[in-house]
Amino acid sequence: MTDIMQRTCRITGVKLEDANNMLDKALKAIGMTREEFGEFKFTYRKTLIDKMLELMPTKYEAVIIFNKPMLFTNERLDYDNIPDGLYRYDIRDGGMDGNMRELKDKVGVNHWGTVLSRDAVESRIIDGVEMNSQEGIVMTDDDYNYTGEEFTTQEYLDNYKYLEAEYCEPEEERGMTMV
Repeated sequence: MTDIMQRTCRITGVKLEDANNMLDKALKAIGMTREEFGEFKFTYRKTLIDKMLELMPTKYEAVIIFNKPMLFTNERLDYDNIPDGLYRYDIRDGGMDGNMRELKDKVGVNHWGTVLSRDAVESRIIDGVEMNSQEGIVMTDDDYNYTGEEFTTQEYLDNYKYLEAEYCEPEEERGMTMV
Protein backbone atom coordinates (compact mmCIF):
# COMPACT_ATOMS: atom_id res chain seq x y z
CA MET A 1 0.00 0.00 0.00
CA THR A 2 2.92 2.33 0.66
CA ASP A 3 3.94 2.48 -3.01
CA ILE A 4 0.38 3.51 -3.97
CA MET A 5 0.46 6.27 -1.39
CA GLN A 6 3.89 7.49 -2.47
CA ARG A 7 2.96 7.38 -6.16
CA THR A 8 -0.31 9.22 -5.53
CA CYS A 9 1.51 11.89 -3.50
CA ARG A 10 4.17 12.29 -6.21
CA ILE A 11 1.60 12.62 -9.00
CA THR A 12 -0.62 15.09 -7.18
CA GLY A 13 1.76 16.95 -4.90
CA VAL A 14 -0.42 16.06 -1.89
CA LYS A 15 1.20 15.58 1.54
CA LEU A 16 1.37 11.98 2.79
CA GLU A 17 -0.81 12.82 5.83
CA ASP A 18 -3.50 14.26 3.56
CA ALA A 19 -3.21 11.24 1.26
CA ASN A 20 -3.71 8.90 4.22
CA ASN A 21 -6.88 10.80 5.14
CA MET A 22 -8.11 10.53 1.54
CA LEU A 23 -7.25 6.82 1.50
CA ASP A 24 -9.34 6.27 4.61
CA LYS A 25 -12.26 8.16 2.99
CA ALA A 26 -11.86 6.23 -0.27
CA LEU A 27 -11.77 2.88 1.52
CA LYS A 28 -14.85 3.86 3.51
CA ALA A 29 -16.60 4.88 0.25
CA ILE A 30 -16.00 1.42 -1.25
CA GLY A 31 -16.74 -0.33 2.07
CA MET A 32 -13.30 -1.78 2.72
CA THR A 33 -10.73 -1.73 5.52
CA ARG A 34 -7.00 -1.24 4.94
CA GLU A 35 -6.45 -4.90 5.82
CA GLU A 36 -9.02 -6.09 3.27
CA PHE A 37 -7.49 -3.86 0.65
CA GLY A 38 -4.04 -5.30 1.41
CA GLU A 39 -5.35 -8.80 0.72
CA PHE A 40 -6.88 -7.86 -2.66
CA LYS A 41 -4.62 -5.01 -3.74
CA PHE A 42 -4.64 -5.82 -7.44
CA THR A 43 -8.39 -6.32 -7.71
CA TYR A 44 -9.29 -2.99 -6.10
CA ARG A 45 -6.26 -0.83 -6.95
CA LYS A 46 -7.91 1.04 -9.87
CA THR A 47 -11.15 1.59 -7.92
CA LEU A 48 -9.23 2.94 -4.97
CA ILE A 49 -6.98 5.24 -7.00
CA ASP A 50 -10.00 6.60 -8.88
CA LYS A 51 -11.82 7.22 -5.60
CA MET A 52 -8.77 8.93 -4.06
CA LEU A 53 -8.38 11.20 -7.08
CA GLU A 54 -12.10 11.99 -6.93
CA LEU A 55 -11.76 13.03 -3.28
CA MET A 56 -8.77 15.30 -3.89
CA PRO A 57 -9.46 19.01 -3.92
CA THR A 58 -9.73 20.36 -7.45
CA LYS A 59 -7.67 23.39 -8.45
CA TYR A 60 -9.35 26.12 -10.50
CA GLU A 61 -7.94 29.10 -12.37
CA ALA A 62 -8.31 32.41 -10.55
CA VAL A 63 -10.00 34.96 -12.78
CA ILE A 64 -11.23 38.49 -12.21
CA ILE A 65 -14.71 39.08 -13.66
CA PHE A 66 -16.51 42.40 -13.24
CA ASN A 67 -13.67 43.40 -10.87
CA LYS A 68 -14.36 40.47 -8.51
CA PRO A 69 -12.10 37.43 -7.87
CA MET A 70 -13.67 34.18 -9.05
CA LEU A 71 -12.60 30.64 -9.90
CA PHE A 72 -12.83 29.35 -13.48
CA THR A 73 -12.97 25.92 -15.09
CA ASN A 74 -13.84 24.85 -18.62
CA GLU A 75 -15.94 22.04 -17.14
CA ARG A 76 -19.66 22.14 -16.51
CA LEU A 77 -19.99 21.91 -12.74
CA ASP A 78 -22.98 20.14 -11.28
CA TYR A 79 -25.11 22.41 -9.07
CA ASP A 80 -25.23 19.70 -6.42
CA ASN A 81 -21.44 19.65 -6.02
CA ILE A 82 -20.87 23.36 -5.39
CA PRO A 83 -19.37 23.98 -1.94
CA ASP A 84 -21.46 25.93 0.55
CA GLY A 85 -20.81 29.65 0.45
CA LEU A 86 -20.08 29.81 -3.28
CA TYR A 87 -22.22 30.89 -6.21
CA ARG A 88 -22.00 29.13 -9.58
CA TYR A 89 -22.36 30.76 -12.99
CA ASP A 90 -21.84 29.62 -16.56
CA ILE A 91 -19.94 31.55 -19.19
CA ARG A 92 -21.06 31.58 -22.84
CA ASP A 93 -18.39 32.02 -25.47
CA GLY A 94 -18.60 34.43 -28.37
CA GLY A 95 -18.82 31.75 -31.03
CA MET A 96 -16.09 32.33 -33.56
CA ASP A 97 -13.94 34.69 -31.46
CA GLY A 98 -13.51 32.20 -28.59
CA ASN A 99 -13.83 34.75 -25.79
CA MET A 100 -16.11 35.11 -22.79
CA ARG A 101 -19.23 36.93 -23.97
CA GLU A 102 -21.96 36.33 -21.38
CA LEU A 103 -22.24 35.37 -17.72
CA LYS A 104 -25.45 33.54 -16.93
CA ASP A 105 -26.94 31.26 -14.28
CA LYS A 106 -27.07 28.42 -16.79
CA VAL A 107 -25.77 28.18 -20.36
CA GLY A 108 -26.84 25.37 -22.68
CA VAL A 109 -25.25 26.33 -25.99
CA ASN A 110 -21.71 27.64 -26.54
CA HIS A 111 -20.67 26.84 -22.97
CA TRP A 112 -17.21 28.37 -22.41
CA GLY A 113 -16.84 27.38 -18.76
CA THR A 114 -18.10 27.71 -15.22
CA VAL A 115 -17.11 30.21 -12.54
CA LEU A 116 -17.46 30.03 -8.79
CA SER A 117 -17.76 33.22 -6.78
CA ARG A 118 -17.79 34.05 -3.09
CA ASP A 119 -20.28 36.82 -3.84
CA ALA A 120 -23.42 36.85 -5.95
CA VAL A 121 -22.97 38.69 -9.24
CA GLU A 122 -24.90 41.92 -9.14
CA SER A 123 -27.07 43.23 -11.96
CA ARG A 124 -25.32 45.64 -14.32
CA ILE A 125 -26.58 48.42 -16.54
CA ILE A 126 -25.03 48.24 -20.00
CA ASP A 127 -26.06 50.80 -22.62
CA GLY A 128 -29.06 51.74 -20.50
CA VAL A 129 -30.26 48.13 -20.19
CA GLU A 130 -30.24 46.36 -16.83
CA MET A 131 -28.82 42.85 -17.11
CA ASN A 132 -28.81 40.11 -14.49
CA SER A 133 -27.31 36.64 -14.28
CA GLN A 134 -30.67 34.92 -14.78
CA GLU A 135 -31.18 36.47 -18.21
CA GLY A 136 -27.47 36.92 -18.93
CA ILE A 137 -24.94 39.71 -18.54
CA VAL A 138 -23.04 40.67 -21.68
CA MET A 139 -19.26 40.67 -21.26
CA THR A 140 -16.47 42.42 -23.14
CA ASP A 141 -12.76 41.61 -23.15
CA ASP A 142 -12.30 44.33 -20.49
CA ASP A 143 -14.68 42.56 -18.08
CA TYR A 144 -12.36 39.63 -17.30
CA ASN A 145 -8.73 38.80 -16.74
CA TYR A 146 -6.97 35.56 -15.82
CA THR A 147 -4.51 35.93 -12.92
CA GLY A 148 -2.32 32.93 -13.74
CA GLU A 149 -2.88 31.49 -10.26
CA GLU A 150 -4.73 28.32 -9.26
CA PHE A 151 -6.63 27.61 -6.06
CA THR A 152 -8.86 25.01 -4.49
CA THR A 153 -12.19 26.43 -3.36
CA GLN A 154 -10.93 26.62 0.23
CA GLU A 155 -7.69 28.32 -0.82
CA TYR A 156 -9.76 30.80 -2.84
CA LEU A 157 -11.89 31.66 0.17
CA ASP A 158 -8.81 31.90 2.41
CA ASN A 159 -7.00 34.14 -0.12
CA TYR A 160 -9.95 36.25 -1.28
CA LYS A 161 -8.63 39.48 0.28
CA TYR A 162 -5.22 38.90 -1.33
CA LEU A 163 -6.80 38.34 -4.76
CA GLU A 164 -8.93 41.44 -4.36
CA ALA A 165 -5.98 43.60 -3.29
CA GLU A 166 -3.63 42.21 -5.95
CA TYR A 167 -5.90 42.12 -9.01
CA CYS A 168 -8.99 44.29 -8.50
CA GLU A 169 -9.28 48.04 -8.90
CA PRO A 170 -10.33 49.88 -5.74
CA GLU A 171 -13.97 50.97 -5.89
CA GLU A 172 -13.13 54.69 -5.66
CA GLU A 173 -10.83 54.45 -8.72
CA ARG A 174 -13.74 53.18 -10.80
CA GLY A 175 -15.91 56.12 -9.78
CA MET A 176 -17.99 54.12 -7.33
CA THR A 177 -18.52 54.74 -3.66
CA MET A 178 -19.82 52.52 -0.91
CA VAL A 179 -23.11 53.56 0.67
